[in-house]
Amino acid sequence: MDLNSSIEENFRLSPRQKTALGKLGLKTTKDLLFYFPSRYENFSERKNIIDLAEGDKTTVFGEVLEASLGKTWKKHMSISEISVGDNTGIIKAVWFHQPYMAKMLKIGDKVALTGKISRGKSGLSMSNPNFEKISRYEALGQGSVILPVYSETAGVTSRWLRFAVQKILNSLEENIADPIPQEVLKKYHLPSLKSSLIFIHKPQKLKDAEAARKRLAFEEIFFIQL
Repeated sequence: MDLNSSIEENFRLSPRQKTALGKLGLKTTKDLLFYFPSRYENFSERKNIIDLAEGDKTTVFGEVLEASLGKTWKKHMSISEISVGDNTGIIKAVWFHQPYMAKMLKIGDKVALTGKISRGKSGLSMSNPNFEKISRYEALGQGSVILPVYSETAGVTSRWLRFAVQKILNSLEENIADPIPQEVLKKYHLPSLKSSLIFIHKPQKLKDAEAARKRLAFEEIFFIQL
């Protein structure tokens, strides 16, 4: 994949996505590759529903059993609500002012929810949790427990950006040109450019992402000094 090619040459984009990518300043494939995550979600610290307690901030894996869209009685605020169950129990997740959530998550979907656990009259719940659709309960437990989260805009989601960046990473040449000489990388214990790009987008550990950011920051200073 040519990094200097336009994004629409390599991805099928809707008019809305084209506009959204433009707002983010992303025009070429290289722009996408160098659009780094703003933060990471750690799905390794997860619990079974039966083990949850009020005040926990954790991740729950489960299947969507119910999904509905409603409004609060007093303020007529839109509420998207789902019930998620694993083999040990059921928990509710509620999103306020986000009616589209009821359409995005459907009965039968398997999801990972991350947020703070609260307890109400109807039992345990999570308010406005972060979520990720998964193929099976263990999907994020096999080398993908650290999930990158990208800054979004209307029309382009963090999920789509992850998909696009992964496709680009898969097409990178084995020996991508590195502007920093090997002796300099070795002297300062820095990863190569290709390794840094993989580490920052797909870290196995948060230390991987930190090492990648250190190297990329070093590169900026290195060029300024030159």
